[in-house]
Amino acid sequence: MKKRNIILIIGIIILAIVVGFLSFRLYKVSQKTEKVIVILKDEYSANSEKYLDEIKKMKYVENASIIDKKSVEDYCDKKLREEFANEINENSNVNYGELIFDYVEDEMKAVVLDVNSNKVDKLINQIKSKEYVSLAQKTKNEYGSFLRHTDKKIQIFFKNDAKQEEMDEVYKKIEKLSGIKETERKTKEDALNDMKELIGDSADNVLSYFEGENNIFPESIILKVSDDNFKKILEEVEKLKNENECIEKYNSPEDTINSLINMIEE
Repeated sequence: MKKRNIILIIGIIILAIVVGFLSFRLYKVSQKTEKVIVILKDEYSANSEKYLDEIKKMKYVENASIIDKKSVEDYCDKKLREEFANEINENSNVNYGELIFDYVEDEMKAVVLDVNSNKVDKLINQIKSKEYVSLAQKTKNEYGSFLRHTDKKIQIFFKNDAKQEEMDEVYKKIEKLSGIKETERKTKEDALNDMKELIGDSADNVLSYFEGENNIFPESIILKVSDDNFKKILEEVEKLKNENECIEKYNSPEDTINSLINMIEE
């Protein structure tokens, strides 16, 4: 009888240990979190702190923070320095992320959340209903997601001998394209001033010769395009280049950006 009781007690103890272990595992699973990125619409980015506070108070959100253009540039500068340590001077003061992501709007903001993994889908649906939200989705790397979904810029450069009426005609055609959020025309003087700003203190010495009639910098048009319309507009710009001899070339950050996104998401 005693032996049977001992066996029974041992069995109960083992069962209690197993139940406790399983309960602990279930508790740990329930405590796992996933990252969610919430990109704010342009017109709401200026009040990002207000919307961050609102999102923080939502059920199942365990942590929330803001990332912006500067934090993404700094992160990418760090990743580029790690990836190309042999090519980049470690004492260089250049922010390589800043150079690459000039096309990203300064106002661009996103909120990054740590969310209970069991409730993440429910919360995303709740966040998507907010009027200030452009995008809400799971992410493994918030910086890569930020860059994937930011607006893009395409810059069309004219030949130096292009006539004003030819450039005006191209601009009229661009204005008729649907899917472009914003356009900006840059004169030769604007281009020269941009180069001065890039060079910094020594600009006057280096670029003084290119003032006035000696200005070799081309006029251009910059198109701000949403991520959804980017490929379509790029195709239209290629057609414009083929149809208008006054266009020298166009630049798009697509290949560079995709390569960097793949690198930082590894």
